[in-house]
Amino acid sequence: MGLPIQILRFLIREHKRKPLEGPILTLGRQEVFTDATTLSRVLRREGLNATAESLRLSLAASEPHPPAAFDDRFLFRLLTKHDVVSMDVSNYENCDLVHDLNQPVPAELHAKFSTIIDAGTLEHVFDVRQALENLSLLLKPGGRVLHINPASSYVSHGFYQFSPTLYYDYYGSNKYEG
Repeated sequence: MGLPIQILRFLIREHKRKPLEGPILTLGRQEVFTDATTLSRVLRREGLNATAESLRLSLAASEPHPPAAFDDRFLFRLLTKHDVVSMDVSNYENCDLVHDLNQPVPAELHAKFSTIIDAGTLEHVFDVRQALENLSLLLKPGGRVLHINPASSYVSHGFYQFSPTLYYDYYGSNKYEG
C-alpha cells in the first residue's frame, strides 16, 4: 500500500490543523510514493522546513535499518517524533502487529493508540462492523481515527466503497467529536 502526494498533503495539513498525537497506529505499512525532492517541496509549501538533502540524510540515518524508500514511519516521525506502529493481517510488509481486523482485537491492545491512520484498509475487511469496533477499542479516549478509503466509482478495489455518511453516522452515534 502507499501514500500518493495528494494523501501526503492531506496528512501534513491535518497535522498542522491539529497535531497528530502518539503513539500512532497505521493499518498496513505505507510506502510514500515520491522522491526526496518532491517530498521536500511539499513539506516546504506546507510551512515545514525540509530540504531534499536533509531528507536523504535522515533516511540514511533511520534506525535500526534505513528503509529502501520513504515510508509511513519515516513520514510520521518527520512530522511528530511519536512512535509509529503498523498492524496488518500478515507480516508480508514487515508490520509490527499481525492481526485480522475481522476478529476482535486482544484486550492488551485496547486504548493503546492516540492516532489511527487507515489509508486503504477498511475496504479490504469483510466484517466492517467488527473492524470499526476494533478501531474504537484500539483508540485511547480523546484520540482520533483518519480514514482514507475509496468512495464511489473506484471499481475492482477492495470489497466495499464507502459513503462518507458511514463514518459520520458511525462516529456520531458513538459520541465521537468531529
